[in-house]
Amino acid sequence: VIYAWKRGLVFTVGTSATTGRSDAVVWSSLVPHKTSLQGGPHGWPDGAYLRACREALDALRVPDAGECERRAECESASGSEHREASAMRMVVLPLLVTEEIAYDADKNDDNATAKVAQTEGLQPISRFPHSNETCRLCGKSLASGFCVEIQACRHAFHQKCLENKLLRGVDRCSVCGVSYGRPRGHSPSGTMTIDRDPRLCPGFEPAKTIRITYRIPPGIQKSYHPHPGRRHEGTTRTAYLPNDDEGIRLLQRLRCAWTLGLIFTVGYSVTCQRNDCVTWATIPHKTRLEKGVYGFPDPCYVDDCHRVLDGLLVP
Repeated sequence: VIYAWKRGLVFTVGTSATTGRSDAVVWSSLVPHKTSLQGGPHGWPDGAYLRACREALDALRVPDAGECERRAECESASGSEHREASAMRMVVLPLLVTEEIAYDADKNDDNATAKVAQTEGLQPISRFPHSNETCRLCGKSLASGFCVEIQACRHAFHQKCLENKLLRGVDRCSVCGVSYGRPRGHSPSGTMTIDRDPRLCPGFEPAKTIRITYRIPPGIQKSYHPHPGRRHEGTTRTAYLPNDDEGIRLLQRLRCAWTLGLIFTVGYSVTCQRNDCVTWATIPHKTRLEKGVYGFPDPCYVDDCHRVLDGLLVP
């Protein structure tokens, strides 16, 4: 729609059906719009509207959002429409809808007990081990028991030893530290809700704010937690990001980290000075919009957070 507006496709001049007057600015019949939140032919709800609008834009040869952004970047690089292209990106990228993402720790627990042979990055050993070769995890000969090797580094271990290691959430080679498989964290079950906050994000003005609310109910600790079978407390945490290009890109990775169980863990809470609490894992979050260690402004925060996510192999 932004692209259509820039190409003069949204309005025209003619007779207004509402006032009956001529020489009025009226909606173009080419691109439909919803102008009411109270129902009716021009209001919501209308399950068919988005599809109808996309079809109308397709008929006008208006490109999709990704192509619009690419063209805006090309225009910006040329310098001929720098301000216009930048404004277009500012409108296209900010968060527009509320989203809730559930994380099920039970599925993660099931995955942790899966056979190593089914884990990405591992394969049955491609050679017959020498009798003097030992497993770096148990110290016993590789000639005894079924063995697997890590594709990236070719180091071999007993399959059972790696299975036990995976149960503890460790998926790095004990010899060289190379990672294999997908990253997996120790978060309890919960929900991640993403919505908009109308306040400005300090240090990123004029961008407003993205609010992330994590809700984790009380539950039972899993096999990879400090006290399996014991009850853990619940928590609700709120974090903030700038609602701009940088913030949206970081949000995509935090969303992925959440679905991999990497945001929280169970352990000792320094704040509450109690065990069996839900605590932040290693990914930094900003929990205040006021100045301070955990608040904005912080010009290094986005880059620092990306580095931590890189280290966790979050795509």
